[in-house]
Amino acid sequence: MAKKLTYYEILGLESKATPDDIKSAYRKKAMQYHPDRNHSPEAEEKFKEISEAYSVLSDKTKRKSYDSKANTRSPQNVSDIFNEIIRRREEADKEMARQQNLEMQDYLRRERESRILYGWY
Repeated sequence: MAKKLTYYEILGLESKATPDDIKSAYRKKAMQYHPDRNHSPEAEEKFKEISEAYSVLSDKTKRKSYDSKANTRSPQNVSDIFNEIIRRREEADKEMARQQNLEMQDYLRRERESRILYGWY
């Protein structure tokens, strides 16, 4: 199964491309794959993909929505799902350890303060 390309990949761009970069890449790809110029069987389908990518990326609102969805894209296969679960679990474990360390440090600080306050040192 082929990986579905992002709109940026279809136009040969990076996600931080400017509107001028998008327009230039679209024109270049559109000329290359326009069905009147390119008579290969996949040219028409490719041209439709390019046009769809341009329509989304050239519109500020659509692009912002697309970018936010792309950043939260779900994993594509079982391996990715398990890797994502493991990564999130590790992050949660690190956060819990950090929190427990802070709680322990706070406890020890209060213990020292009370010993000093009551003259147990």
